[in-house]
Amino acid sequence: MSVLLEKESGWFIDAKDYLDRIYNVCFDENSTKCELKFRSDFFQIKVPFVMKSHALKISKILQDEQSGKTCEKKTKKHSKGKDVPLSKRTLEDKSIFENVTSLVQNARDLGILKPPEISAQEWFENNSEARAAAKGVSYLAIDNATPSEFHNSSNHSAVMTFGSEMYVLPPQATFHLCDISNIVNLKGQKYDLIVLDPPWKNKSVRRQNRYETLCCESLMDLPIDDLSHPECLIVMWMTNNSKQLNYIKEVLFPKWKVFNPVSWHWVKITQGGNLVHPIDWHHKKPYENLMLGRVSKSERKTSSVKGIDQNKIILSIPSSIHSHKPPLIGYSAFKNEV
Repeated sequence: MSVLLEKESGWFIDAKDYLDRIYNVCFDENSTKCELKFRSDFFQIKVPFVMKSHALKISKILQDEQSGKTCEKKTKKHSKGKDVPLSKRTLEDKSIFENVTSLVQNARDLGILKPPEISAQEWFENNSEARAAAKGVSYLAIDNATPSEFHNSSNHSAVMTFGSEMYVLPPQATFHLCDISNIVNLKGQKYDLIVLDPPWKNKSVRRQNRYETLCCESLMDLPIDDLSHPECLIVMWMTNNSKQLNYIKEVLFPKWKVFNPVSWHWVKITQGGNLVHPIDWHHKKPYENLMLGRVSKSERKTSSVKGIDQNKIILSIPSSIHSHKPPLIGYSAFKNEV
């Protein structure tokens, strides 16, 4: 795991470097050795995520400033009034922002981030290299009536073919291509760490019709108790949908005997350390959530999640591939699970 910086509040990681290390030594189906590297253009995130028209507007303003042109700036008058109490979400955003600001400054002090200033040309390009790379990715939705299973028992990565597509499996890995209902085939195997990244329903996925989604209730029958060792750590990737968050915490996790979970946040930044979205933007946040908890083999509700602190930050430059999460292996908090 390529942890570039570790502090009490969290970690700054290089996801591309981690992937390159995993697939550095790989063998194809003819036992021919090859070296695979994740394309760097997927990580060319230089400016925050904005609409093309907005990026062009900012670029024009910067160009005018550089050429000596000035434009009148309209100032918004704010009415004076009483201080409004901060909501729970606002307080959470404030805490995340403070921790991220500290991590980014530490990273800058170490010289592992580019300068925060964004040029007119970078605004004009608007992450075009990363977006073009993402458009070239095939989003496969395989409708297969017969579940398939692939094993890579070797100590190196391996290329395997299914249908007309090739897949790369990490060392010592098993890949199950099946509907979630077929998870019962895993019964008899026990795990210390279970990570779930469900295809949650959201407006973006529904609008693009990219893949099938799941409702919260679909997860209720997962046989987590049969698949987990005592004190197994459950990690659930979450959106910022309050309804989903509350359902997982108050209904689903208790059903799995997971009590008093903690929350972490994956915060996405540009190469210069700027947030990809404003922290206080109501439409979309610059972070995604993880909910972590341990499976209790009794009905006793433990008071804390052993060895896992609350509100840790995972800071990274995201790839432009839709829903591409950073790796979780390598954090000190998980050293006993993996």
